[in-house]
Amino acid sequence: MDSALQITVILLTICSLHVSAYPSGKVEASCNTMVPGHGVAAQTSASPYTLDVSSTTYEDEQSITVTLRNTSLVPPFKGFMIQARAVGDGNNIALGTFTVSNSAAQTLQCSTANSAVSHTSAAEKTAIQVTWMGPNANTSAYEIRATVVQSRNIFWINVRSSNIKFTGSGGFRLLAPALSQLLLGASALILMLLIV
Repeated sequence: MDSALQITVILLTICSLHVSAYPSGKVEASCNTMVPGHGVAAQTSASPYTLDVSSTTYEDEQSITVTLRNTSLVPPFKGFMIQARAVGDGNNIALGTFTVSNSAAQTLQCSTANSAVSHTSAAEKTAIQVTWMGPNANTSAYEIRATVVQSRNIFWINVRSSNIKFTGSGGFRLLAPALSQLLLGASALILMLLIV
């Protein structure tokens, strides 16, 4: 093989290392940025896909249905990644846990187990529905975010849902029995001291 051909083969091999496609949806490498490694920039136009949530508030142990779908007569999508993040938080940490009931979706371990969802194949999809259970914590608000891949060279990032606010007790229910026992014990001690 002549040296020009060898150099060409080496350069093509090196360049191909920077382009990654994940038709199986195992995209943990993109957990922080949610940007596919397709070697092209995301679309800058408004996304033709939406993320709808069944509720914009939730309480302890309440789950929310999340639906990713087409908004118009555009081609179906082939790939996606869905996460929940705190609004305005630049830490890029996936929050809460997801469950799936459709073979077109699978959970991923980004920050914790089941903290993200992605596709299982490059088959065309017009909608996907998953369930999210948010953390029991008083954060100002959460949002569901998605990256949606229409084709290898056409995808949108930062497709966002409405904000979701936690309105629960933040775990006080778990603390209440222990606090009750502590107060009962303190009351008994005070009563004993008064009698003596």
